[in-house]
Amino acid sequence: MVSPDAVVALKAALASAARDSSTRARAVAALRGAVLWVATWPTDPTNLRTLTNSEGVTALPLFSEERELHDASVRYAWLNVDGQAPRRTIALWEAMRLAKQQKAQLLVVDIGTEHALELDEGDMELLSAPPSS
Repeated sequence: MVSPDAVVALKAALASAARDSSTRARAVAALRGAVLWVATWPTDPTNLRTLTNSEGVTALPLFSEERELHDASVRYAWLNVDGQAPRRTIALWEAMRLAKQQKAQLLVVDIGTEHALELDEGDMELLSAPPSS
């Protein structure tokens, strides 16, 4: 389960990074232990939905809360007949592992929002490294 307090803290860090790029490192650090929401394919809940832009860049969208995922699901037509998108929660480390398997070059947290944060392959490497002592 995603803690409401963790969501508030994460969104504050994302919003701060969106306003001031010097606080981006803090937002990335806030993601280290995060549990996020992700859309899955209706026929295979282990396969995460990705988006590919016109330049061929594939991104795995992740969401700080279920409402953000629902809003994106409406925008990208991911809703099934009952008006919900197949979804689950996922730890950031698992999302990074699956992004590599699915050949996604970016992770995007809260895509389509003012506080969206893109993580490229370099960011993912930093996040997957153990903390320095």
